[in-house]
Amino acid sequence: MKMIDKLALQSGVNTLLLFRDGLFLKSYNESTYILTELLGQNLKIKCYKVKYLNDQLVIECAFPYSKLTHRLPMAVETAFGARLSDTFNLVGYEKWYERCCHSSNAVERVAKAEVRPLQTVSPSAASLMQNTVNTTSVLLPLSRQQLAYLQTWQKGLYPHEVDLGFIESLKQQIRLLS
Repeated sequence: MKMIDKLALQSGVNTLLLFRDGLFLKSYNESTYILTELLGQNLKIKCYKVKYLNDQLVIECAFPYSKLTHRLPMAVETAFGARLSDTFNLVGYEKWYERCCHSSNAVERVAKAEVRPLQTVSPSAASLMQNTVNTTSVLLPLSRQQLAYLQTWQKGLYPHEVDLGFIESLKQQIRLLS
């Protein structure tokens, strides 16, 4: 099934639709909202542009097909994947969609930002970083995206969700080191 068909099926219905994609079930737009916001499923959300749909922004998330009955015991399997036949209140969908797309664009801008050399750090900031490094026994390597984010960060520049996402990525790295 093509993306245009999946979006057409999903659009305007307040039912959760999941589309089979190999070993995974994927949700798009309204269904992603239902799954993550209304049903509280903790899934990674991706927002991207679909070129052949005039750069329409699509929000998706996925989970393994084998976890369907665990995550959604009332879902019914269909020819295209699965459906949870319930009527969901989509009043907050538009704001959520805008927030997700805006956050995604901000993250993309950070990822594409030019990374300046570390010599641009002021001596007082370098001293503070050195003291921090000396007082802790954990060396946390930063990805290019994390470094670009820190170098361009200013209060209020990015949405709160982007700042929280950055902090969560650092926490996850710390957990992996422990």
